[in-house]
Amino acid sequence: MNDFHIGWFMHPLVYGDYPPVMRSRVGRRLPALPAPESEKVRGSFDFIGFNHYLIMRARSIDTSSGQEPRDYYVDAAVKS
Repeated sequence: MNDFHIGWFMHPLVYGDYPPVMRSRVGRRLPALPAPESEKVRGSFDFIGFNHYLIMRARSIDTSSGQEPRDYYVDAAVKS
């Protein structure tokens, strides 16, 4: 779940692309980062600050149904 919250923003800034778990679950619906853009964003921060206002209980969902993920929580494979 962290890859779909913090990783969504931080992974491109640190590694130049979205987290691998997001790439595998969201697939082509996740926009591609062209190489020049990826290089420009990677390591481009001096300071990162987070405010955390949301606490959510989550549990795994059964992903064996073959249903195409269509929303944020299904992509993250959690039920809230």
